[in-house]
Amino acid sequence: MFDVPVALVNHTADFDHADLREIAVHVYPLLADVVFRETESVERCADMCDGRFAPDSAFLFEPAMPETWAELAARPTYMDVWPDTAAFDPGAPYLCLGGSSLYVFLDSPEQVVSAYVTLIERVQAVYSGQIVLTASDLRDQPVMRALAARLQLPLMGLHTPVQQVVDVLGNADAYIGGRWHPSIFALRGGAPIIPLSSRTFKMEALARLAGLPAVPHDALDLSAAAEGVAARLSSYLESGSGLRSRLREWGRRMAEDSLDNVRWLMEGGSST
Repeated sequence: MFDVPVALVNHTADFDHADLREIAVHVYPLLADVVFRETESVERCADMCDGRFAPDSAFLFEPAMPETWAELAARPTYMDVWPDTAAFDPGAPYLCLGGSSLYVFLDSPEQVVSAYVTLIERVQAVYSGQIVLTASDLRDQPVMRALAARLQLPLMGLHTPVQQVVDVLGNADAYIGGRWHPSIFALRGGAPIIPLSSRTFKMEALARLAGLPAVPHDALDLSAAAEGVAARLSSYLESGSGLRSRLREWGRRMAEDSLDNVRWLMEGGSST
């Protein structure tokens, strides 16, 4: 009606629901450019559009190098964003633990807090470093606050500035969680991810892109997942600097390629 070309970029398309797929079948052919943030969506939507892959623009956030960041970040209250406290030593080993979009289905945070305790205890059996909690969404925050209070763990809350979160995640030994953007921030610094399940296939897709084991652990049954998470963490730690260097270089290439999201505009834009 308006004769205005429209591009849909930097997205995941999960059309497992028949009604959503029916809408997409009619909408995607109308778009001038379709850019997915992982290759799984490209493959799943090949029958309805000529979509292509470009890395998420979140890869453009680069974490600070530890030798220039850790001493500054270790100052008292530097990581705190009221009402959450994130007192930990960034110069000593640590990993980050996050939530999942599946927590929208929880009636109470306590449904998963005890399972997180079990998971943390198993992780601590193979890892002697610090554990830093991260909340990436309103659905995660009650869970992580309850867990932080129970175990007296540092928490990077929902209102922590993005670049600060990038620095923390990118310099971690690993990220365990079911959140897309924290996973990217971790990978950008070379930290391997151990995906937890989410509402879509995006965590599997991201891990596969990074060349890591792609099967996620069940975010709603962390007690059962604890052994597998610990085993995968041990494997990553044994891989040492070689794995970290590979992931950091891969993340750098993803940052460069993320400009492909706006290639259509950079080339002048056209409805054809």
